[in-house]
Amino acid sequence: MRKNIKKNDVAAKIDRLAKIVGQRFDAADGRSSGVERKISSLERKMGRGFKSVEERMERGFATVADDIADIQDIMATKDGFRNIVREEITSAIKNQDVATKKDIQGIVSSAHNRIDAESVERKQLEVRVGSIEKHVGIKRSTTV
Repeated sequence: MRKNIKKNDVAAKIDRLAKIVGQRFDAADGRSSGVERKISSLERKMGRGFKSVEERMERGFATVADDIADIQDIMATKDGFRNIVREEITSAIKNQDVATKKDIQGIVSSAHNRIDAESVERKQLEVRVGSIEKHVGIKRSTTV
């Protein structure tokens, strides 16, 4: 049978391993053979190894998941970013609007004061001109 087994013939290797495992118990005394002990030892070692790897992977994935959750907590979303920008722009426009209104009120107030001052000066000038005309003897029918 050895002649029919090729090096890469996986099915044949599996059959051979099954025969070995099948012979692991000695029917006469019920004790496990050396092959059985080796297989059991390998199974335990591999089980512990896989369990250790699985635990490390779970801890690693849990750590990554926690990190992602932390980042998501502090990270701004598109909507959050838009709201922040909108609030900042709105606040800046309101502040600029208030400053512009104050500037306009100052200009208007200054214009009113200047108009009032010119009106008073004009009235005073009319009174002086009228006084001079009276003194000189000029009669005028309309006042300027």
